[in-house]
Amino acid sequence: MPATATATAEPYGVVAIRGNAVGIALDQLREVVPAPERYLPLPTAAPGLLGAIDLRGLLVPVIELDIAGTAEGTAPIIAVLHIGAGLLGLAADRVLGVERVDPSRLQPLRTAGADDCLFPCCYHDPGGHGVVSLLDGEALIERSGVPAPSTWRCGRRRATSATAPPRTTGCARCCSPPSAGTTSPSTCR
Repeated sequence: MPATATATAEPYGVVAIRGNAVGIALDQLREVVPAPERYLPLPTAAPGLLGAIDLRGLLVPVIELDIAGTAEGTAPIIAVLHIGAGLLGLAADRVLGVERVDPSRLQPLRTAGADDCLFPCCYHDPGGHGVVSLLDGEALIERSGVPAPSTWRCGRRRATSATAPPRTTGCARCCSPPSAGTTSPSTCR
């Protein structure tokens, strides 16, 4: 049941995480996929990092949010977020639906002493999921400490010898985002 259906309403995908209804802006929610039996290992340590999945050739780190609630066992799905040029998977229990919410219904939330609140606002949906907390995907990417691979391909030019032409080698985080209207990185470090 939609929380509000007006012309200014914004769409959110709503998933259950540890029994909490979490809304993700549809422009940040790329897709929802089944969780694998085992995650691929990553050579990094970050709070809540489960590992990675191979999403049609793209390596996507997956994290589990440490939020209060009741775990329903191993999260069976992954909400894949597309934030800026990066991807990040978020372990979830189930999809609750898509809701259009009028911005006037949103109530600010603030965690004392936190500058990067993951859930800056919420709304109450009395006929549906109760309180739905809206996730700030950009704050999640920044806070997670997980390298979020880009959706565009990048490469660093490197000469193999003094006479050989340079060859392109793959890199995980060496390039800046592509310029507007391009699909290749604008600079590599």
